[in-house]
Amino acid sequence: MLWRASLVVLMLAFGVPAQALTLRWCLNEVASPPWRLGANDRPRLGDKGPTARGLEYDFLRLLAQRLGWEFEWVQRPWRRCLLELQRGEHDALMGMSYLPEREALYRYPMRDGQPNESLAYHTFGYALYLRTGQRSPWDGQRWSLAPGVALAVPQGYSIAAVLRQQQVAVDDSHRSTEDALAALVDGRVLAAALPVEEVEGVFVRQPSWRAQLQRAEPLLQKRAYFIVLSPAFADSNPELAQRVWRESAAVRQSPVFLKALAAQRSER
Repeated sequence: MLWRASLVVLMLAFGVPAQALTLRWCLNEVASPPWRLGANDRPRLGDKGPTARGLEYDFLRLLAQRLGWEFEWVQRPWRRCLLELQRGEHDALMGMSYLPEREALYRYPMRDGQPNESLAYHTFGYALYLRTGQRSPWDGQRWSLAPGVALAVPQGYSIAAVLRQQQVAVDDSHRSTEDALAALVDGRVLAAALPVEEVEGVFVRQPSWRAQLQRAEPLLQKRAYFIVLSPAFADSNPELAQRVWRESAAVRQSPVFLKALAAQRSER
């Protein structure tokens, strides 16, 4: 990875325009409406291909335009993205929340020793989902789960670590939010801890599930999600890293993105 860092330094030193830079992204391969509506095998985010749809792709296209850089992506299982980002095989990853144990492995926008939520990509609420009519084991403060009962959580989602800290058993064998909901509908799990936005997206594709499932109140947690950079990129290019985070905050508040976000929500 040193050659990429050295190349960036030389380009900036000799006045090579910023659009010559290429940022390599690893994106979750699992569809998660409205953020990712389908897979795309084409390598460039500038593509207008019909399968590159969803708010995540819209966001990255706008970010690439603001930075004036080239973006390249690959799509991987989420856990593989995390591992390959640690190794410096990619430069950036979309939508990861902060956990203290992640700070040594990835680079977040920080302020006074804490993640700077003003530079977050998005904020999601996590809720507990149950079958309709089922009593919730969560009252907002305490759990009343029988011994050995595990909550369904998608692989690699940070809520699993939060629940384990509360001494709650977790089954994180589910590949996606939709897989966890399917297990709940089928009666294979008692309850599932899931991001509300993703569940609403699944209900668009599986409308019959909405009547079969209920969301418990209050929310389990609200979490900020960030664009996370690899140590290889961010540590070698701190000014560029800060620019990525500043421009991503600008995209999040831009009229174009807010209009796309409102349009997706109005379709539900």
